[in-house]
Amino acid sequence: VKLLNKTLENKAMQMGGADVKQFQGGTNQLDQYKGMVGKGNDPEAMKKLAIQEVQKEAVNHFAGKEKELQMAMSQISKLKQKYSSVSSLKDLKKLSRNQMHGKPVIERIVPGINFQVQIRNHFLIDLNQQVGYRITKRFMAGTGWNERITIQHHHFTRNDRIYGPRTFAEFKITQNFAIRGEVEKMNAYVPSILASPNDEGGRQWVWGVFLGIKKDYKFSKYIRGNVQTMYNFTDRFYKTSPYADRINVRIGFEFPMKKKVKTETK
Repeated sequence: VKLLNKTLENKAMQMGGADVKQFQGGTNQLDQYKGMVGKGNDPEAMKKLAIQEVQKEAVNHFAGKEKELQMAMSQISKLKQKYSSVSSLKDLKKLSRNQMHGKPVIERIVPGINFQVQIRNHFLIDLNQQVGYRITKRFMAGTGWNERITIQHHHFTRNDRIYGPRTFAEFKITQNFAIRGEVEKMNAYVPSILASPNDEGGRQWVWGVFLGIKKDYKFSKYIRGNVQTMYNFTDRFYKTSPYADRINVRIGFEFPMKKKVKTETK
């Protein structure tokens, strides 16, 4: 550094006027480098100096495009909420196809059972065994059988029994909520709608169409519980309906299955 200073002084003596002013800029820059050499043994000082230099050289590449940047950040935030399982942009290609693609059949099949309690002179308990098939991660359809058990103090009559097939389909709108629809055909006793006392009615196959919301919750490690609130769109005036009300609340349990992984024995 001393040698550089001496050389610069000699050079300045040979230069004049505007040349001296031009050369002063180089001298000032050299003073900065001298300061850096002096701080060479101080790591903290070098760190602060590096940060200052980076800040000087930093360029705002988004200058004038703040609005577009804000819109892009908003879209990314929405995508993160929608695809919470995505860890990188590479995973988006996997989400574009059916996420159940390549899954074993046993992991697509979901057996379950639903309970419904009604009160009409005595307790009526409907037991609905069902088997669902996961077509996609969000869409499942299946079928089952509904059977009614009557609990009363005096006696049980055949008029209290209903039974028949039921099909369903459901689509998940969030992780724990789904829209569920059902179509059933129950064999039930239909009372007479005539004024004649001799007409006692009889058993008939009665259609039922339901639509409602299903709420899932974790019951245990291997069992998933749910609550269904369904609205009966058929039999508007309750002439043939085997149900006590148009609003039907059910409690259900599902048993998702996993393919067993074979462990190698040495």
